[in-house]
Amino acid sequence: MVRYRFLLFFFLTLILLLQFSCRKSEKESTPNGNVAEGGFEFIDPKSIGINFQNTLTEDPNFNFLTFHYIYNGGGVAAGDINNDGLTDLYFTGNMVSDKLYLNKGNFQFEDITEKSGINSGNHGWHTGVVMADVNGDHFLDIYVCRGAAFESAADRANLLFINQKDGTFKEQASQFGIADTSFSLMANFFDMDNDNDLDLVVSNRPDAFGIKVEQVVEGRKTAPYIARSKIYRNNGNNTFSDVTREMGLGETFSYGLSVTVADLNNDGFQDIYFANDFNENDYCFLNQGGKSFKESIRQVTHHTPFYSMGTDIMDLNSDGLEDIMTVEMLPEDYWRNKVSMAPMVRGEVFDLFFTSGNTNLQYMQNVVNLNRGNGWFSDIADLSGMKSTDWSWAVLISDYDNDGMRDVFITNGYKRDVFDNDAIKKADLQFKDYLKAHDASKGLPADMNLLKYYPTVKLVNYMYHNEGQYRFSNHIQKWGLNKESLSQGAATADLDNDGDLDLIVNNLDEPPFIQKNNLKGNHAIRIKLNGPGQNTFGLGAKVTVKSGDHQQVEQFKTVRGYESSVEPILHFGIGSANQADEVIVDWNNGTRTVVNQVPCCKVYEINASDAKPYTPEAQSKPPLFVDASADILPSFIHKENTFNDFQIQVLLPHRLSRNGPAICVGDINGDGLEDFFAGGAKDQSGAIYIQNAEGQFNLHTNPVLERDKNYEDVGAVFFDADGDKDLDLYVVSGGTEEPANYSYYNNRLYLNNGKGDFTKSELPPIGISGMCVRAFDFDGDGDQDIFVGGRVIPNYYPYPSNSFILQNNQGKFKDVSAEIAPALSKLGLVTDALVTDINKDNRPDLVVVGEWMPVTFLVQRDGKFVKDTTTYTVDAPSIGWWNRIAEADLNGDGEKDLILGNLGLNYKYHASPEKPFEVFAGDFDGNSTYDVFLAKHLKDKMVPIRGRQCSSEQLPDIVERFPTYRAFAESDITKILGDNLNKAINLKANNFASVFLIRKGNSFHAQEMPAEAQFGPVKGIIYNDFDADGKDDMLIAGNWFASEYETPVADNSIGLFMNGDGRGNFKAQSVRTSGVFLPQDIRDLQLIHLGKMGRKAVLVAVNNGPLKLLKLQ
Repeated sequence: MVRYRFLLFFFLTLILLLQFSCRKSEKESTPNGNVAEGGFEFIDPKSIGINFQNTLTEDPNFNFLTFHYIYNGGGVAAGDINNDGLTDLYFTGNMVSDKLYLNKGNFQFEDITEKSGINSGNHGWHTGVVMADVNGDHFLDIYVCRGAAFESAADRANLLFINQKDGTFKEQASQFGIADTSFSLMANFFDMDNDNDLDLVVSNRPDAFGIKVEQVVEGRKTAPYIARSKIYRNNGNNTFSDVTREMGLGETFSYGLSVTVADLNNDGFQDIYFANDFNENDYCFLNQGGKSFKESIRQVTHHTPFYSMGTDIMDLNSDGLEDIMTVEMLPEDYWRNKVSMAPMVRGEVFDLFFTSGNTNLQYMQNVVNLNRGNGWFSDIADLSGMKSTDWSWAVLISDYDNDGMRDVFITNGYKRDVFDNDAIKKADLQFKDYLKAHDASKGLPADMNLLKYYPTVKLVNYMYHNEGQYRFSNHIQKWGLNKESLSQGAATADLDNDGDLDLIVNNLDEPPFIQKNNLKGNHAIRIKLNGPGQNTFGLGAKVTVKSGDHQQVEQFKTVRGYESSVEPILHFGIGSANQADEVIVDWNNGTRTVVNQVPCCKVYEINASDAKPYTPEAQSKPPLFVDASADILPSFIHKENTFNDFQIQVLLPHRLSRNGPAICVGDINGDGLEDFFAGGAKDQSGAIYIQNAEGQFNLHTNPVLERDKNYEDVGAVFFDADGDKDLDLYVVSGGTEEPANYSYYNNRLYLNNGKGDFTKSELPPIGISGMCVRAFDFDGDGDQDIFVGGRVIPNYYPYPSNSFILQNNQGKFKDVSAEIAPALSKLGLVTDALVTDINKDNRPDLVVVGEWMPVTFLVQRDGKFVKDTTTYTVDAPSIGWWNRIAEADLNGDGEKDLILGNLGLNYKYHASPEKPFEVFAGDFDGNSTYDVFLAKHLKDKMVPIRGRQCSSEQLPDIVERFPTYRAFAESDITKILGDNLNKAINLKANNFASVFLIRKGNSFHAQEMPAEAQFGPVKGIIYNDFDADGKDDMLIAGNWFASEYETPVADNSIGLFMNGDGRGNFKAQSVRTSGVFLPQDIRDLQLIHLGKMGRKAVLVAVNNGPLKLLKLQ
């Protein structure tokens, strides 16, 4: 019987969970592979002897309302339990008995459940399963996790079936000391201390659901021990000891749906990754030399999924580093996305939740975390094309077509769509009626009729083919996987020993999928390890396979995906080659085995007994750059003021109040050393720093800057304003905290006395929220005039802002925009400008870029600046969300080319000429607020980006006009905005890639920057010969932590150094080679020279953080 308070708690919990959701290198080598033909064949399980089915039976006392994980399904383990060379299968059942099947060859299996003895544990709720040689006798044992609501400790105790080598098993978890009686979801055997035996980590959950984020943070310290995940040390005598607290896992408190191990930081020890459901962020426990673990998720990545499910850790891009992919629940289908979209998080809740310092950012989408080689991971889910795969469970990264590049398989489906917003509303109404008809003070059964409102979500499983350069294409149809199901646990195995990987999937309420791989045309190297000591299968060993110029690396692991373990055979596709030139195995104990000419098309065994001692070589060459911030820079920290940009314009795509700080470089005291200015946020003073002879910087106090701290400094330039041969300072004011034309948007001019002491001078009042400033002598009179780019009209985004030209007349400035540059009126949302002589007439012109703007050429003709849209052209779409522009002769032909930093290709929003990204804006409801609607093209119609709930925050009548989420999901932008569409401002973007524009006469040829440059927005660009090879290189950096609450922030760039060849080609270098590591919210880069020798360094402006400085080694 279920109490009223529990039912009420369920609905309140579900709503709460929704409210806290946020909906929303060096060039890789490629093998000589053929395009594989064929696909996967669904084999009828019964026809091959497999009659298992994980069937659920709900009743009033046991259903989703009483047990939230009832639909989470079971797992599958693959392995050769009798050492006959054939892979056998074990399936876990939740409410049915587990099954063990012996592979008899030729895709025929025998059910040996009864005679094997594993039926002795067939009670309780079984979840994850692992095959591993626990006692080191060279035979696979089986460990099964258990735990559901209302079970006794005895029925929750995890099971260990020890292989008796005769086809039978004995359950001995208690004897081994690992009969964990928590609520277990998954387990993983691994060698945590490199002592050649297998230790155990178990992912456990609390016994209740609906825990708030505040309770999660508190629960890390106060939760009962039963709710903790556990780690057990192998004592070497067939017993284990619980060392959870000793090893640093004593403060776990989460719903860890998967637990995966790998050496994530290349220190030779296995680390632990927990994928956690609900409010707790994922855990990354870094191994501290085998002595303990340290939870470090905030030190290895910026964000994780919200509802993390299955995880796989494999090298996706063949760079030798293990990447982490964790799947979630974001629907790819637009209609499902809008019907199940979570409500928008309030600004104050977002700031409290994500800036508390106690939890990482979480977003409702898959995360594809690319290993950057220095212990940091960047999410490339959007760039890869694998962001949204709906209600996903297992993810398995393997080479399914043997072309030498790993593909991605994902299981999918859920029995009841409990996030269907319309269903939630209907069920809530019936629940209230149900309470009225019953005595809520007494125990009462759950109302089973509530469940009828939640539709079953049968979905196809996903398959992505690796196309190289971090891109993956959907191969569901092409490879024949288009069969809807409720699929959870999955494993890979070569069931018929034909050299490719078949798929085994545990489904809910239907037989499992046995999917035979019929992809032909390529070969594979398959390796069985005979490991050292009691780690007989060599778990954790690093295996490198070289074939031609292609190299693949895998850290051997079998627990992958969700509640499952794959066969303990390493699999490497090698394309059309017939052998691997070399296979290297680095064992956990510091030894190495090298084998040459390893043939394909069979399982090749490699023995640890043949290994020799090996010491890894140290990096031969130090990185190009080193972070010298602590040694050289003062402690200037840019501190953003608290302001909610979305209070008035609810549907802004991002904050517009966080564009600082400005930085600029120049010798302000005439000593031959470069100094710099760093701008402040609103209510923070900017600062001047003077360089000394040793190349260090000291604060030079300027009271005038302190008096002007109410301004927000977003752009700055040193120039000689008054002709006295020293550098004065012009500062652009920005932000959106105040209404348009407010006095604190006025720009400022500070005159230098030659010693770095500044006084404020007069300027024409320009009450715009600006962004950039450029000094140039447009009229040829020998003094420096000023161009100021207008960024935004506060509260009127995206209405185009005015930009300005100020003419310098002997130190006095006059706004001459209307007379000489009328095109600057409503020019756009300008972010940057370049002064250049585009038409080679010895007079400066301007090239201006911005948000929703094309590359705009303002050519000076007859003393006026004219927008030229015909003479100078770009041969590719050029309307972007541009952030930065620079120029250089990239290919050595004597022409100045353009370098443009854009939003990048790794973001929620996408744009192309065929499907531009659009915005519609205007006062649609007559309340004097400028309403914003972002839109995208979906097939033959235009649809809104944002959902019904958050759109109604901007236009309240949406709730009445579209009474259900389905009605809103089925409506295009024309129906939603109606007649307002005709009076709306409409802007479009058709390219978000950062590019090089190579000049060819009066036209510019667009060339995308390398894929690594597209990981995030580019906000800073420096072109210079950093590696002293006589050819100029490029350094870029960016990010954008200011996205609206339903969109993952752009936090995936770490900066990028690209060395140039002088012919217009640039090669992205890893952080290990370059030393460039800038994961912060970067706003600008400035070249600065240090000391009397003028050593090159890079000054880095960081929003809401300390300045950084990189110097050459």
